[in-house]
Amino acid sequence: MARPQKKGIDYFPFDVNFFTFDKKIKILRARYGSDGIVVYIYLLAEIYKDEGYYLKVDDDFNYVISEELNMSPDKIGQIMNFLLERSLFDNTLFKSDKVLTSRGIQRRFQEAVAKRTVIEIESKYWLLDADETKGFIKCTQNESFCGENGSKFPENEGFRGENDTKKSKVKKSRVKESKEDIFGIYCSEDKELLAAFIAFEDMRNKIKKPMTDRAKQMLIKELNKITKDRRIQTAILNKSVLNCWQSVYPLKNGSEQQKPTLKKTSFSNFEEGKTEYSDIEQKSLQKLMSRQKGEINGP
Repeated sequence: MARPQKKGIDYFPFDVNFFTFDKKIKILRARYGSDGIVVYIYLLAEIYKDEGYYLKVDDDFNYVISEELNMSPDKIGQIMNFLLERSLFDNTLFKSDKVLTSRGIQRRFQEAVAKRTVIEIESKYWLLDADETKGFIKCTQNESFCGENGSKFPENEGFRGENDTKKSKVKKSRVKESKEDIFGIYCSEDKELLAAFIAFEDMRNKIKKPMTDRAKQMLIKELNKITKDRRIQTAILNKSVLNCWQSVYPLKNGSEQQKPTLKKTSFSNFEEGKTEYSDIEQKSLQKLMSRQKGEINGP
């Protein structure tokens, strides 16, 4: 009887620039300290040793980690949310199937199992495109081989099957997550501002002026030169999207829009220049002199 093939791997590569290269890791450490790093590495180890390229979790998973790492379940939940929101794990698959994985994890998995003959994988959990998938990777669920082994995807979109449609949706979701990378770090929890940034980038793509990462950073810098108020930054971005502008510009009369509206009174309606103050003073002096003259002469 043939020996069952091992699914996971015994060890995985660890980049020596782990703490300095990736900005997401720097933010993770800044927000959650060493606990954030420990949770992330713990999850990577669980993924690689189990299926090798993904980990299926349930509602009690946070409590399991809490027990093993001696952290509160609430803190585990916060760190997990950060890892998903910043695309260190694929948020789309986690929301739909409670699966933890990422494109980077799957690339490293492929390299680790390159000497094995054939590796069967769950196609719905596989994030890599056909040109990135090695020839020894075989999809399950009655599908043909992936990658070089002859996975067939008709060029005509009208002939795409259900599985191909799902892959297309997953690919689009990954594109959206990549947009949220630089902008998401800047916006933090401000969802309206993040939506405005994404809309601006979509507009730039439509007018065939796509943005590089450098352009995104310059856009953020330019916005901060105009104003630090994120509410106004959102309005500026929306204005640029509406007019298909390639950059951002200060709002017209922006300072007046921020001023509180004053209730008009008889004093505020007073128009300067229509009354001569010298005339008022002269009339007052004449009245005073008349009164004094009357007091001297008597009745």
